[in-house]
Amino acid sequence: MDKEGRYIVVSGKIDDISITLCNIYAPPENDFSFYRKIFDVILRDTGVVLCGGDFNIRLNSKSDSSKNLITTPLPRKTNVLMAELGIIYLWRDFYPTGRDYTFYSAPHDSYSIIDNFFVLKRDRHRLHSYVIGGIDLSDHALSLVPYISRTTQENTMENEHKYPKQCTI
Repeated sequence: MDKEGRYIVVSGKIDDISITLCNIYAPPENDFSFYRKIFDVILRDTGVVLCGGDFNIRLNSKSDSSKNLITTPLPRKTNVLMAELGIIYLWRDFYPTGRDYTFYSAPHDSYSIIDNFFVLKRDRHRLHSYVIGGIDLSDHALSLVPYISRTTQENTMENEHKYPKQCTI
């Protein structure tokens, strides 16, 4: 956890596979250095790394908002950095042209995706869906990413009757 309590990193094992979970809260006034720091934390850990939380950034200005709101250079710089580091924005990877939202802003009367999950390219095969729930109890929606701990390549003929083990993160 960092000193300001904006992120927490938990490492452990699921089915003898090392996994690191990161939960992030990025206050709206953060600059590029905060995102750089978060991605450095992600890259520092070993095993499967899944990072999620409230990033307070619309990475795709047109598709990630119900209105054309003012945009800054921050999303572009963050996307370039993610591409260089091999970090995938999961919602856009699953739904390149999809429209669903994780946040409702009453003052702007707009919806956007600011709550995200990120994963390293090497771990993408372990995730098979991304579900955004309704915005019912608060101004943020619940997001679920089921994780498969064993890939189909790891399932042998003698285990073909078993389904891959999975848990929802």
